[in-house]
Amino acid sequence: MNRPDPSLAPGPESEEALSTLAETAIELADKSRTFAAGLIRREGVAGPADHLRGIAGRLAAHAARVDRLRGQAPSHRSEGPEMNPLDLPAGAVCVMVGPPGSGKSTFAARYPDTWRVSLDLYRRLATDSETGQASTPVAVEIQNLLLDARLARGLTTIVDSTNVHVHVRNGLLARARYWQRPAIAVLFDLPLATVEARNAGRDGAVPVHIVREHHQLLPTPARLYDEGFTGVYRISELAAGAPH
Repeated sequence: MNRPDPSLAPGPESEEALSTLAETAIELADKSRTFAAGLIRREGVAGPADHLRGIAGRLAAHAARVDRLRGQAPSHRSEGPEMNPLDLPAGAVCVMVGPPGSGKSTFAARYPDTWRVSLDLYRRLATDSETGQASTPVAVEIQNLLLDARLARGLTTIVDSTNVHVHVRNGLLARARYWQRPAIAVLFDLPLATVEARNAGRDGAVPVHIVREHHQLLPTPARLYDEGFTGVYRISELAAGAPH
């Protein structure tokens, strides 16, 4: 799905800003792995640590530039079934939970573009492909850096990825607890046939076996509450406008 990010104003400046952000994030990820290996070998870390801080500073500056460009772009809203945005608590992390094709990105587009962190977007920035799973570790590192930056500032953030695996949700919940922010889950509990039909109609459709596997992993609302989410919404009941 090699489509341009609709949240950015078109033009060379936007393309260059996104490219620089991705390159810096990849540089930080690579240097972080080298740094960790040095710790294991009990090497001195003062110099490498300062180098990492410098790269992280550049990443933050490039991310701020991308946010400024997004602010200059016209508001974007995806087409699709009308869904009333939730009245999210200030500073909350809102975690989408659902298989590919269930409407997570359509839902996230109802909110300001700068609220969204997306593994698909970061995979595309790293490799020109949203479906290239080899770039997922780098995409996760970018997501976590930006998520921490936003939660540290009390900024509401929507995590637009499948999040069907327990360990992934646990990691997001740990960050919410660390920054003392409320965690809300939106469960995309649509029938498998509906999800498969939507996925088949997308550019770069995800393989059917992956869609089915993710659909089978969908948790119940009770499970999400037990994990630590403070609010759980089901897309199947969203019209009622109240948590399950």
